[in-house]
Amino acid sequence: MELVISLLLSILLIELYAWLPTLSEWLLEHAVRRLRTEDQERFREEWKADLNERPNTIVRLIQALSYNVAARRINEEILEDKLTEIELSLKALSDKHRINVRKMRETQHGAVELELAITNAQLSFERLSVGPGATSTPSSGLLQEAASSFRELTNAYLKAFNSCYSLLTQMIKGTNSQIEQGEHSIKLFNLKYRELIKLAHTRSFSRQHLLSLKALEHDLENLQTIIEGEHECEENDKPMEEYNKIHAAINQTRAILLSRSSNISR
Repeated sequence: MELVISLLLSILLIELYAWLPTLSEWLLEHAVRRLRTEDQERFREEWKADLNERPNTIVRLIQALSYNVAARRINEEILEDKLTEIELSLKALSDKHRINVRKMRETQHGAVELELAITNAQLSFERLSVGPGATSTPSSGLLQEAASSFRELTNAYLKAFNSCYSLLTQMIKGTNSQIEQGEHSIKLFNLKYRELIKLAHTRSFSRQHLLSLKALEHDLENLQTIIEGEHECEENDKPMEEYNKIHAAINQTRAILLSRSSNISR
């Protein structure tokens, strides 16, 4: 009986020895499949080279088993590093979003100032007009002629100002819509980010972590595009350039009209 058992054990050991390379290769591939797609080829080559240096004994099998432990550790380190990178990127994008919001509010304030400047320019012009009861003198005639010239000039300016103001308000409306989208996207992304952190801390590592990380990285790219679009909108460049030119011109014109009005009053 002992002879039969010994014989069976010998056969079993011989079969196991024959299957060691195949089993080791299977364990290696199992470990590789647990990695991110972009990391698989590199570690497959490294681990195969390492495994081929091992003797075809139980040591080879143990080494192949260790790759699965290594794969888990690698994934956990990658997840931790990526989450740190995402957190920094999210902070940078949030800061940029706040800057865009501040700039938009400054632009809105500028639009209010522009509207007020137009009104003041109109009032200043009205003070240039000579009332019907004024004495008819050569100087009053020259004054009326000057007032008429200023009326034409002012009307031309005001048409341009009103046109620019209309473009500016359209630009503000469109940019506000982009900023609202950015605000919503940041909140949504932050929620997904917190969920992944919670998942990483409350569950043992699984491939679901990698899938969630991949999706979060894709969402981060979309968020970057949205935040960049808040202030890098090409169709807004021309209205803003015209606004800056005309806003400076209206301040200059307003000063001239006020000066003229003051001289006439004296």
